Amino acid sequence: MTGSGIMDDTGYKERYVAFLDILGFADLTQRADNSPNWRAWLRSCIDALNTTVPRQMDSVGFRFVQFSDSIVMSADRTPNGLDALFRAVSMLYRNMLTRGILLRGGVAAGNFHHDENMMFGPALVKAYSFEKSGAPPHIGLHEHVLEDMKPSLVAQGGLNHWLTYDPFDLTPILHVLLDFALYDGIPSAGKEVLEEPSFYLARDIEATASNMAISPAARAKWRWVQHYWNQTVALRGILPQSSPTIDWNMAWNRLKSGEEARLEQYRLAEGGGVKPPPSA
Repeated sequence: MTGSGIMDDTGYKERYVAFLDILGFADLTQRADNSPNWRAWLRSCIDALNTTVPRQMDSVGFRFVQFSDSIVMSADRTPNGLDALFRAVSMLYRNMLTRGILLRGGVAAGNFHHDENMMFGPALVKAYSFEKSGAPPHIGLHEHVLEDMKPSLVAQGGLNHWLTYDPFDLTPILHVLLDFALYDGIPSAGKEVLEEPSFYLARDIEATASNMAISPAARAKWRWVQHYWNQTVALRGILPQSSPTIDWNMAWNRLKSGEEARLEQYRLAEGGGVKPPPSA
């Protein structure tokens, strides 16, 4: 992670590159062609694609571009650059997941040129190689990226928490659900509350994974996401599982009760452990 590759006045240098494919995009555009409602929905999804992360962050050399069903992001080959790229990919994956859209691709390292007019370099080719028809909707990590994530190269192993493995073929992948998996439910100032979004995600993943009206190939990808969710996010018992056996009304009440209990504990702690008097 030294950035010691080729560098010239054209900006061709060592960078991290993520290539992402929007799964089912052809089907979505076909539906949009025949329906104003679908067109409006697809436009909102594309708007979200282009506003979830910034187009560029000069402090880490971050760049973002979306064209048709493809997304390319890149950043300087530094620890901060890799962390920024991982966060951007994860934010985008989560944002699309809430809209019922899956992403698939990979993250690689190598020489790459990326500006508003063009992109080229072997790093993009390596990242694109993870986009294989029929593969699960995960974000693979190239071996050079894995090398850069080793604790010996990064203080306190600060990037290792982004690494997980495909639950079926054990491929090293980016842990795009990391924020959910690490969530402890303990309230604190400025901390995102994930109970409600996790409930809707778990429910919607289950509904799609069980939907016999969609193609078997699409259903298999959603079942992969369901397994991934249950083996990471739901494993600690704080956020809900995604399962057809769940009574979602009961699960919602249980989730809100647990959230209220934790908020009450937080208020007591902030107030010195004394319950406020009942209101008149």
